[in-house]
Amino acid sequence: MLKLMRLIILLITVSLISYGCFIKGNPILKNDCIGIKIGKRLENDLSRQKNIHISEFVGSPLDLVIQFAGYQTVILVDSMMTGTLDIGTVVVFKEEDLLDHSKNFHSLHGINLPEALAISKSFDFPLPPRILLIGIEVGEAKEFGETLSDELNAKMEDIYQNVVHIVSGVLN
Repeated sequence: MLKLMRLIILLITVSLISYGCFIKGNPILKNDCIGIKIGKRLENDLSRQKNIHISEFVGSPLDLVIQFAGYQTVILVDSMMTGTLDIGTVVVFKEEDLLDHSKNFHSLHGINLPEALAISKSFDFPLPPRILLIGIEVGEAKEFGETLSDELNAKMEDIYQNVVHIVSGVLN
């Protein structure tokens, strides 16, 4: 079963005007902060591109979906705990995957991201034509701490390069 912990999100939005990144996570929950760590590196690496805006997002999945309005593409980067994948595995889910398997996604916010997307669609809220979720297997994300576990930290560079490769493919 796929468990998405507290939304650690790097949201990259592609609009007619610019790209925007919204980074979310819990900086004091070990492994749950991987999105923030990846986001800060992306902010440094992508800061030279004038059409990209990166900022931190705080809120529930429904609050997050509201931020999607007006964009053509949204990429989310989130931690996940499947119990079946190796720690550090990076998986890409398309919006259809999220909606088809919404019961397999769990959130600490009451509703999960697929449910927030479905609610938005049912009310004809304008969503981007393309939404992707990049899930990063973190193993456990319940322990307090401001650092990643040794095992996840050892794989951070490979994880980051995988995320950059995926993001670059979308941006180009």
